[in-house]
Amino acid sequence: MEQTLLSENEEMDYTTFYAPPADASKKSGDNGDKKEKDPTRTGQVIDMMNSHNLGTTLFCLIPDKILTVVEPGKPGVPRLYRKVQYGYAGRVQDPDSENSKMKMNIQIPRVQDFTCELTQEQKSIINHLRDQAKNFKEFVNYKNKKKFPSIAEMISVDNPQQILYCYGRLNKFISVDKGETKKEEAGHVRIFKFAKGELGKNDFATALNAAISNKINALGSSTWMKNYFNREAGQHDKVVSVKVDQSEGKIKKYVLTVSLEETAPFEITAEDLEVAGNLNSRVFDITKFDEKYYEKLGRAFDAVQSKIDSLSK
Repeated sequence: MEQTLLSENEEMDYTTFYAPPADASKKSGDNGDKKEKDPTRTGQVIDMMNSHNLGTTLFCLIPDKILTVVEPGKPGVPRLYRKVQYGYAGRVQDPDSENSKMKMNIQIPRVQDFTCELTQEQKSIINHLRDQAKNFKEFVNYKNKKKFPSIAEMISVDNPQQILYCYGRLNKFISVDKGETKKEEAGHVRIFKFAKGELGKNDFATALNAAISNKINALGSSTWMKNYFNREAGQHDKVVSVKVDQSEGKIKKYVLTVSLEETAPFEITAEDLEVAGNLNSRVFDITKFDEKYYEKLGRAFDAVQSKIDSLSK
């Protein structure tokens, strides 16, 4: 579907939203969530579904600037979240650092997800990196990583069926073990990442859409949505509540529940909206071919391959 970018001061209907279908081929997510020494971590990715974030998170979900034209001739529909399908993600030893513990991010989208035109050479580079990542994944998966500790030290990589990203102002995090924490991060816009959960059952998109559908059915309309999801500076009091838990057993599965709540008033600023820009370029950049990034990632992957080759001698 055609996508456009929200312009400044554009009037927007915030009662209808575009939710990418699970099998979309044109949806995708920064070729490096940079580790900065900013205690607020403004604009940085927060991985919601890991053992450190078990508990309840309250955040004000902010649609990004991408508008999707669902019906020709009609205005674009705001996007609540972005899906990245079968993107290779993880961390790999930084080839430009003398410290072997320094890592760089792996984010390799599919060729067909790019919104820019790629040359044949660029397509070949992306596909080669994805082939390498697929091979590395076999060495560092759950069953094999203990057999190849030297490889596991260099790289961790996976390609989930779906990774979902959205912008939001973090209001509060209540840890299962420690209670309310991360006070320096509260009040700042983050990129919320959801990479686990059984699709169609307890992944974030399914849970959020179910919460929205339930509220629409209860209230008989969708006009209330503009109070929960908009790009308007000023006072707000509506949030998304996400509870993340883990099942018992040897293989712990993540369980996620979502509800829409009202909270004490808080402020969304123009600066917050500026941070919540275009997710297409912020994560798994599909707006351009980042030559510098992919060249560096190629050298990092070559180092991993050399280590694997040395083990087979």
